[in-house]
Amino acid sequence: MNYKLTEPLQAQDQKPEIVGEFITPKGKRRVLHGFSNSIIVANKKKFISLTFETKFQLLRESVEEKFKVGKALGLLIERENIEHKIKLFSDDQQLLKRWRDYLAKHINQRAFHESFKAHRKIGKGNFASVYLADRLEDERSFAIKAFSKEVAYGQDKGKLSILNEISVMRQFDSHALIKLHEVYETENSLYMVLDLLEGGSLYDKVKNRPQFNSFEIEVLLFTLLEGLQHMHSKHIMHRDLKPENILFRKANNIQSVCIADFGLAQNADEFPYLFNRCGTPGFVAPEVVNCKDGGRYDPICDVYSLGLIFYILLTGKPAFPGKSYNDVLAKNRKCEISFDGAIFENVPQQAYDLLRKMLEKEPQKRITAQQALGHSYFGRRVKQVEENEETTLKIQEEHLKFDKQRLKQLSNSPLHSPLITASSKLRKDCSNDSLYQNSPLLNGHTDQIDSPSNNGFNSPSAQGRQLNRGDQQQQQKPSRFRDFDGNNTNGQGSYQNSNSKPFSLNQNPLHKYAIRNEMVRQQNNQEQKQ
Repeated sequence: MNYKLTEPLQAQDQKPEIVGEFITPKGKRRVLHGFSNSIIVANKKKFISLTFETKFQLLRESVEEKFKVGKALGLLIERENIEHKIKLFSDDQQLLKRWRDYLAKHINQRAFHESFKAHRKIGKGNFASVYLADRLEDERSFAIKAFSKEVAYGQDKGKLSILNEISVMRQFDSHALIKLHEVYETENSLYMVLDLLEGGSLYDKVKNRPQFNSFEIEVLLFTLLEGLQHMHSKHIMHRDLKPENILFRKANNIQSVCIADFGLAQNADEFPYLFNRCGTPGFVAPEVVNCKDGGRYDPICDVYSLGLIFYILLTGKPAFPGKSYNDVLAKNRKCEISFDGAIFENVPQQAYDLLRKMLEKEPQKRITAQQALGHSYFGRRVKQVEENEETTLKIQEEHLKFDKQRLKQLSNSPLHSPLITASSKLRKDCSNDSLYQNSPLLNGHTDQIDSPSNNGFNSPSAQGRQLNRGDQQQQQKPSRFRDFDGNNTNGQGSYQNSNSKPFSLNQNPLHKYAIRNEMVRQQNNQEQKQ
């Protein structure tokens, strides 16, 4: 067993992401070269592996004032179950910030409670809670997704799923994707620092029957395709695109749309997949929903899922309607979509053409996200497409006709929402032959307090939280953490109201969360001894 944090230097032909000079507690000079998977201590001819077991902490001056942080002094790097730690100091504040940002992209941090001020709980899942909190160093607000490691890691593939989600999200840097800024870890808890998205979900907007005009639909689709293109360029597939997982950074700002919930995301090159057949019925590509054990597919599956969302935005109806979970799943398996009939009469020609190409059943023939961004449907956005005046006027007339017809369809719709298809029965009708759907533990999708889904409204994402045979028993098993977490949805506020008085230090909900996690760990240890 290696009891040292550093290991003998191996060949490294990559260009370092960052280089810095530090001083050890004994006054010795150390030059560090940071790479994607390791740090080389040049003058020691040693390296530090950046694995999940490696942690770091930004060392600061101590301050007596609550909710204040002191000046940065240096870095502490350590590894689980190894006493050897490395302390490095510098007077260069910019150097320390750059190294903190670099390390945060690769490994987890310590000292969460000393770095954030929590306001209140704003969301919850079966095994995770989400809190509104301010980062003390810059007073910026974030959504903090907090896990109990004892409970989360105890779930089937729980730890692997969390590691995968963190690894995937750390690779993203796109306005069209929710950003994971940092991950903090204590003995009992894991904290993911995420963008605070205040504008609700696309599902909420469709449910409330908003009158999206043709230009708004175009903006939505273009931005979401940008997000897919960024993911797919890294060979990552989302695999659970649906209206609930499409969120808005700001209310009433269509351009602030982004993709969230990467609990089922997977690098297509890393095979076998952690989960093979997965997603939400009604929004799954045919090659995924019909995939056999050991089968493979690629990121273009997300284009099909986004095409199904595009279908809803254009027609006001789902492509695979059904009165039960099994109905929706069966239609999704067949993926037989009719593109004829009155429903498409007033859909603009360019939109119709792009929709058909996105919903191509054969993945080899399906349009890619990159190709879709250059489609003539986005003529008002793509500079390379030059149109004469006559063509432009024709397109505008088509869009106006479409907008009028869609308004008429929405006002005459007998359903509460064109997206909802008798979903109150879907939980009851969930089949054993179902997809693996990501749970709130894994996907980070938590029900916002006071949201419709907590007030008796059943969304398509709840179409059977019972999963496959093995997961059905797991879901039905009571969780100790759920008892601690509670199901209270009263008086907790919402994302939009971020100016409430913060808790004092001894009322900090995240400190209470950490204490509860320690109680769970101690209780489990006692049961094991018995």
